[in-house]
Amino acid sequence: GIQIVWVTGDDSAITRARARKLGIECVCPGVEGKRECVRALLESKGLEPGEVVFMGDDLSDLMGMEAVGIKACPADAVPAVLEAADWVTERTGGHGAVRELLDQIMAWNAELEQEGGE
Repeated sequence: GIQIVWVTGDDSAITRARARKLGIECVCPGVEGKRECVRALLESKGLEPGEVVFMGDDLSDLMGMEAVGIKACPADAVPAVLEAADWVTERTGGHGAVRELLDQIMAWNAELEQEGGE
């Protein structure tokens, strides 16, 4: 039930191939203005910022992080991103950080469902 969107400044065949291999259907390559891209995605999908998590690891991700409710990053993100993040994974990028975040989102969703059922 979690939709993943990959917003990246890179616009290479390697990135698109990696996304296909990972089963990520929505890729936004060659993005310079991540905040504007994320806001447009929210609008097109009818989502509120509080319903969205953005994970980034570099300075170019800070603007995209501003457009969402929860800002996340891997443990090896640059210092400015670590400081801006609401949640930092224990794992580093490329070594399970995204999976750790997805597991956490599922746990948060389960908590919300449990609270709603009481």
